[in-house]
Amino acid sequence: MASKGLRAALAAGAVLLTAAASLRAEGPGITAVPTERDIYGEVPVVLTASRLRQPLLDTPAAVTVLDRELIRLSGAREVVELFRLVPGFVLITDNGNTQAVTLHGLADIYSRRFQVLVDGRSIYLPSVGGVAWSELGIALDDIERIEVIRGPNSATYGSNAFLGVINIITRHASTAPRLRLAGRRGMDRIRDGYLTAAGSAAGGALDWRLTLGRESDTGFERRPDRRDLRSLNLRVDWQQSLTDSWFVGLGGTQGVRGDGRLDDSDDPPRDADVRWAWQQLRWTRVYGEEELTVQLFHQSRKSSEPYTARYTNLKGTGLSAVASMDESYASERADLEVQWMREPRPGLRWVLGASARLDRVRTQRFFGRGDWLENHVQRLFGTFEIAASRRLTVHGGAMLERDGISGWKLAPRLALNLRIHPRGTLRLAVSRAHRTPLLVEERGRTVDTFVTALGDIQVPLIVASGGLTAERILSREIGLVVHGRHLTGNLRVFREDLSDAIHAIGRPATVSLPPPLGPVSVKAYDFVNGPSAVVQGAELEAAWRRGPLLARLGYAYTAIGGRGPEAEGLERSAPRHTWSLLAGWRLPRGWTLSGVYYYIGKFQALGFADEIGAVRRLDLRLARRVRRGGSRGELALVAQNLLDTYPETRQRPDKAPNFFDTRIFLEARMER
Repeated sequence: MASKGLRAALAAGAVLLTAAASLRAEGPGITAVPTERDIYGEVPVVLTASRLRQPLLDTPAAVTVLDRELIRLSGAREVVELFRLVPGFVLITDNGNTQAVTLHGLADIYSRRFQVLVDGRSIYLPSVGGVAWSELGIALDDIERIEVIRGPNSATYGSNAFLGVINIITRHASTAPRLRLAGRRGMDRIRDGYLTAAGSAAGGALDWRLTLGRESDTGFERRPDRRDLRSLNLRVDWQQSLTDSWFVGLGGTQGVRGDGRLDDSDDPPRDADVRWAWQQLRWTRVYGEEELTVQLFHQSRKSSEPYTARYTNLKGTGLSAVASMDESYASERADLEVQWMREPRPGLRWVLGASARLDRVRTQRFFGRGDWLENHVQRLFGTFEIAASRRLTVHGGAMLERDGISGWKLAPRLALNLRIHPRGTLRLAVSRAHRTPLLVEERGRTVDTFVTALGDIQVPLIVASGGLTAERILSREIGLVVHGRHLTGNLRVFREDLSDAIHAIGRPATVSLPPPLGPVSVKAYDFVNGPSAVVQGAELEAAWRRGPLLARLGYAYTAIGGRGPEAEGLERSAPRHTWSLLAGWRLPRGWTLSGVYYYIGKFQALGFADEIGAVRRLDLRLARRVRRGGSRGELALVAQNLLDTYPETRQRPDKAPNFFDTRIFLEARMER
C-alpha cells in the first residue's frame, strides 16, 4: 500500500478534501427523501447503491455515474465500451463480439463476478456467467445514465454482486422525441441504424417509446467474428393515478454472430444464430411516506451453433478424426420481487423486500444431457438509513439468500457517512459478499466423441466433481466524496479479502483407444474452491466543468496478494495502474470536440495463456449540431484507437491474434 501509485491517489484525495473545505455552501442542503426530479439537479441522486434514492454525497458505497453527456462525448459505439471510463475497470475481449468487464482483476472472459441490471432487471447469464454485451440491443440514445457500484454489494443485490453492480437506466418514455433516426457507417463495415417512435395516450397519463435497431460489423481483421443483429425495445410508462404507476418493458435481439478461427480445422469459422427475448412489468404505489413496488420479469436466450471439427493428429496419436460439435444452448430466468419502502419519521428510512427466482439451462455440450437443469433462488433483504445527527448518517443492510447449489448465505453491510462540509462527505464502510457457483461449475460434464478409422473415441473435456461452496469476500473501505460548483470527485481506498475462489484445474483422465493403440492420458477440467487473495488499492475520480469545457479523470491502483498454490494467476489478473482522461469542448456554431485517452497496465486475465501488455488508446470525436425546420440533430466523426495498439484483447501466439486497428466511422442523428 505504500507504492507510488497509492501515494499519488491519496495525495489527490487530499486535494479534493482541500477543495471541499473551500467550497461555498449554497442553500439549505439536501432533503432527507429526494424525489426523482433531484436526479437532474445540481447534486445527482442515485438509485442503485442501497435501493433508496440518495444524493451522491450520501451513498454507502462508491458510485460512478455516466450520464448522457459523457456517453455522447466518449464516442462509444457500444455500451460495454463506456466502462473504460470507470476507475479500475478493464475491458477484456475474446473476439470482436465477445467481451467482458472486470474490476480488480479476478476475471476471465465470462466475468462471473458482476451483477448487471437494465432498469432493475438482471441480465447476468445463468449458464456460463457474464453478459452477452454484443447482443444487448440497447441504443445509446435511449440510455438516461449508467450507475456503477464499485465494490461488493451482495447486501443489496445478492449473489454475483461480488465485485460490483452495473445498472443501465433507460430514459422515461415521456422524454423521448416523437421520431428519431440515427445511424453509423464506417470501417470494418459498420452498419448501425436505429428508428425510434414515441407518443402518449390516456390524456397524457401513458407514454410509450419503441426503438428498432440493427448493428452490424465484420469484427477483427483476422477473425471470423462478424455480427449482424436486429433488436426491438418497447417501454411504456403509465401514471394510472396519483398513487399508482406502471412500467412495462419488452424486447429482444435476433441475428448471427461469428465464431471460430480462420484456417483452423478444429475451431472452424462458423455463425451462431442467437435469440434473446425479455418481458418486464413493475407496479409502484406511493401512499404517504410509504412506497410499495412489485416487479416481475422473464427473459430467455437461445443460441444455435453446430459445427464439424477435424483433427489430423488427435491427442498425439497420429489419428485423423472428425467430431460433430454442438455448442447450442438455451437459458431462462424468471424473477418475482416485492419491495416496501417507508419513512416513519424524518431522518429514518428503510426498505424491506423478498424475491424468488428460477434459473434454468439446457445444453448437451456442457452438461452431457438434453433436459433442463434448474436452480431456485429465494431472497430476503433489508436496508436502513438513520440520520444520527446533522453530520452523521448510518447505513446498514443485509440479504439472506438461499439457492439450490450452495445453500444459505448472509451478506451484511454497514457504512458511516460523515458530512465534513455541506459539499463533502467522508465514508467508512464494511461489507461481506458472496458468489454462488454456476451450474456449469457445479454440474458441468462435457465428453467429445471423435470418429476415427479405428472406431469412435470418447474424450472427457469437463468433468465437474461438484460440492462447491460459494466464493466469499470481505471488503473494507474509506471514501471521500466532494461535489462543488465546478469540481466534483471521489476517492476510495479499499482492502478486499477473497476466499474460496472457484477456479478450473486439469485432472488426468484415461482415454481408451481402439486396438492396436493403448490407453492415453488426457487432461479434463474440474472446478474447485481454492486460492485466497487480498486485493488492496485506491480509486480516484474527478470531474471539472466550467462554461464550455469539461474534463474527467479516472485512476485506479490495484495490488493483489494471493495465498495458496493457485494464487499466482490471481496476482497477475489485474493491471497495477489504469487511468482514463476525457475532455470535451463546446465550440461556437454548434461544434463540439472531445477525446478520451486510456492507459491500462500489463496483466494476464484468468485462463489466458499470454500476458496482455500495456495499452495506450486515444479516441477523438468531432460533432456539429444541425437544425432543419422543426427537426434537430447531430453529425459526428469518430476515430477510435488512433495510437494503433492492441487494446485489452486475448493474444495467443499459436493462433491468429485479435487486432483492434484504428476504426473510423460517421454518426448521424435527427429527431423531432
